[in-house]
Amino acid sequence: MAAVTLASTAAAKTSPAKSASLWRRDLRAAGVRAWLPSLAAVVLALVSWLIDWPALAQPAGLQGVLRALGILTGAAGTALWVASLVLMLRFRALDQRFGGLDRQYFAHHIAGTLAYLMLLAHPVLLVAAAWIASPQSAAALAQPWGQGAAVIAGWLALAGLMAMMFATFYGGIAYGRWKRLHAASALAYVFALAHVAELLPAWGEGRLGAIVLVVAMAGGFVAIALRRQLDRTALDARSFIVERAMRASPTTIEVVLAPTAAGAPFTFAAGQFVFVAFDAGPGYAGCRDYHPFTIASAPGGARFTLLIRALGGCTARMQGLATGTRARVQGPYGGMFRDADFTRPQVWIGGGIGITPFIAMAEALTATTAVPAASIDVYMLARDPHDAPGLAALRAAVARTPNLRLIELTANEGPQAVRAAVLATSGPLVARDFYLCGPPGMQEATLAWLAAEGVPGARIHAERFDFR
Repeated sequence: MAAVTLASTAAAKTSPAKSASLWRRDLRAAGVRAWLPSLAAVVLALVSWLIDWPALAQPAGLQGVLRALGILTGAAGTALWVASLVLMLRFRALDQRFGGLDRQYFAHHIAGTLAYLMLLAHPVLLVAAAWIASPQSAAALAQPWGQGAAVIAGWLALAGLMAMMFATFYGGIAYGRWKRLHAASALAYVFALAHVAELLPAWGEGRLGAIVLVVAMAGGFVAIALRRQLDRTALDARSFIVERAMRASPTTIEVVLAPTAAGAPFTFAAGQFVFVAFDAGPGYAGCRDYHPFTIASAPGGARFTLLIRALGGCTARMQGLATGTRARVQGPYGGMFRDADFTRPQVWIGGGIGITPFIAMAEALTATTAVPAASIDVYMLARDPHDAPGLAALRAAVARTPNLRLIELTANEGPQAVRAAVLATSGPLVARDFYLCGPPGMQEATLAWLAAEGVPGARIHAERFDFR
């Protein structure tokens, strides 16, 4: 094991391109599967309208074309909205289908963004079509008042969707407030259904398209209800109890969870994570909400370990967890090491509490008789070496496993110091696979300098937990 303390460096600032590199990694990691739900929703919506409404399939003149596009973008945008609601459900079957919950949520963001753009174009195209007839007609159509309850409902739905999109992509909103605003968007969805049900020609031309859209929107309400149940109840959850709770660092508690009843073992793979909600217990009032935590122990047996750092109001309260507290566990999800090739040399970089999947993987390798065929360098980044949870467990696992090497970094001055240490210790980098876990800013910075060193994107593996 090697321990390294980094010297100060003036090259710690990150460039504007780093957030874009994280987005590109997410896009590449998600792959074609991220676009398939959106494509399927659009095709279903458009086909069901076009085959049953000749005026849309063969519009007459520019005004007819604009009006047809306005109707079709409204139908497609609504279908995409439904798809985004389904994709926010954290069922294990969906997680496995997409290869990770972060990739599934990326598909959710794609569908939601496209829905917003389509529904924004919907009134613009209709107003443009009316403008060809007369500016007065366009002005009247653009004003919701005086157009009837259905048109007003449509404008209210669009305003609610705009607020939700702003909350999603503007990172300055606190998670609790964002979650409440996201939940309130269900009201916008009600307005959208009122708009669709009233305005669409359900019993004339376009009957099939209207029926398909209304049925799909009903399915969207089911998705909203299921998501609320997933967030608040024991739906798709297993019952556990805190068997042991002990201080792991000044800001982190180590919790061992055991099942409350005999039954099928709780199986997971190293690097996976769970959503956990703790009920009220001694020293803990309960937050009700589920929070994601990476499992910090090797697979096998009925118990598993979590490291919970105080990063917000609820996780700060969790520092008071005590033995006997009940917990509801959903998952496991993800698969950081699903396709890991241990015949290739690897570099694991964990920032702060992001070291947890590497503790689990190191312990899993220790527990097997097979020795990694290639070297693995494990970098633990901690601003304060006295507040590095899991360090003792990681040291022990590395000491027992051949070909694993631990490098402890005190990285107070930014990514360039980490880059220098990795280059000095693990180079050449292009021959290695990289696994990252930590805050988004750390991942962005690391992706930027790895790209600058020529490491292919396909060799970099990471999962994100800032689920918004």
